Amino acid sequence: MMLPGTILAASGDDILGKWLSPSDVGSAHIEIFKEGSKYRGKIVWLERPVFSEKHQLAGKPKTDWRNSDPNLRSRPVMGLVMLDGMEYAGGNEWKGGTIYAPDKGKTYKCQLKLGADGVLHVRGFIGFSMFGENRDWTRVK
Repeated sequence: MMLPGTILAASGDDILGKWLSPSDVGSAHIEIFKEGSKYRGKIVWLERPVFSEKHQLAGKPKTDWRNSDPNLRSRPVMGLVMLDGMEYAGGNEWKGGTIYAPDKGKTYKCQLKLGADGVLHVRGFIGFSMFGENRDWTRVK
């Protein structure tokens, strides 16, 4: 018998699938998949897939132009693996990985937490998790 208010334990695979990542520079769909025991996420859709008319590359497909490595600046953002090395830690949390922000050209440590409401809470940070930024991703149906 289940007590009222009891939440069933999640499995690590509960985050698999497509998620909407809202952004002020254009939303994206991130597809989370599993390789071995690690979870990764790649960009599979962009609200704004080409550079705006204000950019020197206006009208061309978005690339990773802000990357600190000049050799990576021409790689397409579409299909880019931006969530990497996440491991299921139990308790609806995934830790130990990184998240790459192509709009900033930076990689951050990352933690994920799947809320009871089905929202994936994404925290990117440098050093300690208290120094970071939160984003809420919703599942794409």
